[in-house]
Amino acid sequence: MPPTNCWGSKVVKVKALTSFYRILHPRPTALIVSMDEENRPNVMACSWLSPASMEPPMVLVLLGEQSYTRSLIVECGEFTVNIPSRRQMKLVKVAGTRTGRETDKFKTVKATLKPGRKVRVPVIEECPANIECKVKGTFEAGECLAILGEVLDAYADRKAFQKGLWKVKVPLHVWGSWFAYAGKPVKEW
Repeated sequence: MPPTNCWGSKVVKVKALTSFYRILHPRPTALIVSMDEENRPNVMACSWLSPASMEPPMVLVLLGEQSYTRSLIVECGEFTVNIPSRRQMKLVKVAGTRTGRETDKFKTVKATLKPGRKVRVPVIEECPANIECKVKGTFEAGECLAILGEVLDAYADRKAFQKGLWKVKVPLHVWGSWFAYAGKPVKEW
């Protein structure tokens, strides 16, 4: 008997190479904050990021070759990863649809910037979690630059993140302007 899919039909697979990355979505959305040479902060929305190591703690962020944030991070050597909740979706929209080369996104959408504890780049206070990073290395990955960031500090709102689980709706980027929100965690084994 042939294998069946989740709808009980025979499994038939189609070529998906041109949109392979969507197979890996939805992904957590982050607000990446960087800073220019005059200490002006910039923010971009990003879902192409991942933990890279637990010891030492590191994250990997992938940014396109035209990204203003990419150039600022390379110049500054530091950045912060700010995890928004559904309440910050207006900022996510502005951060993901405008360039900091032409717009001061923090003047467009209200957000409280607070100095980082271990880096010069600020964190977004309204976000339920913040990660402060120092660039440890970069490498080209096609049209993206992979930026490996050493995590110097990480902290979360104790009501929003408990025992390693989110208690607030964290946006998961599907594609374009589509987002999903995870439901109640289910322990499978």
